Amino acid sequence: MSKVEKLELKYPQVIKGTFTKFVNSDTTPTKKYLEYMLKMWSTKSKSIGSIQSLIEQVRKFDELLPYIPLKDIYHFEYTNFEFLKAMNEKAEEIKEEKSFVREEHCDIIIENDKYFMVRPRTHKGSLKYGNNTKWCTASKHNESTFTRYFQNGYLVYLIDKTNEIPGNFGKIALYFDYAKSPLSGEFTFYDASDKETDELKLVKNGWEEIELVKITNTFRYYFLKNQEFRKSLDYVNKFKQSVEKLNVDELIENIKVVDNTYDLTFLDNIKNTINNFNNNFTTKLKNYGNR
Repeated sequence: MSKVEKLELKYPQVIKGTFTKFVNSDTTPTKKYLEYMLKMWSTKSKSIGSIQSLIEQVRKFDELLPYIPLKDIYHFEYTNFEFLKAMNEKAEEIKEEKSFVREEHCDIIIENDKYFMVRPRTHKGSLKYGNNTKWCTASKHNESTFTRYFQNGYLVYLIDKTNEIPGNFGKIALYFDYAKSPLSGEFTFYDASDKETDELKLVKNGWEEIELVKITNTFRYYFLKNQEFRKSLDYVNKFKQSVEKLNVDELIENIKVVDNTYDLTFLDNIKNTINNFNNNFTTKLKNYGNR
């Protein structure tokens, strides 16, 4: 009698359809998770919720096993479904930490022994450096908010490395909308609780005034550089979209109509204009590539 057949006899309270779902979901050669799922489902624990919820958590456990310290799913601790979910969540954090490559997700603007200022370029980078704050841009389940802030302005996180800055002032977010002037426009500080703050409160809570001058000036400089970049990017994208909208077939059809009744040099002029643009673009792009 196979293991599956023995377990079907051992757990008669699990109906056939549900039993089959658990069997099919356990893709391990020895069906090592099958009895765990049957046993858990038999407890009728409300915390499990649905069959799919149990299956998904067991799959996660198997995928994250290298990052889970308590690897025996039949340990009595795992009879608590919430414990299984908590272990999976912790393992995901450990996996993210070990696989995180800083250069892929953020730009370090300033870094010294006391603090560093980082600009997250991805939601993953924002989660990494915005952890333990209430910033909406560092919300695990709200990636769209980070994307909106990233596209519309310049966002950086200022982080104390000394652990001497008290309370909510150890991490500060700075944000500046691209629509504002880099010289006279006011940017916003947010403490870790996501409350607006200012330089006076920062100094009062341990940040050095001379360092804040350096930080804010550097912030404005990089804001200006990125504001220029955004303008150039917008122009390039608009130009590209304009080219994509050109209908070559429609152009040829209209040339045919005009060419039969118009100046003989008309078609040559059209060809020359297009060729000149193409040659000019190709030459300048080549020169740019060899700079």
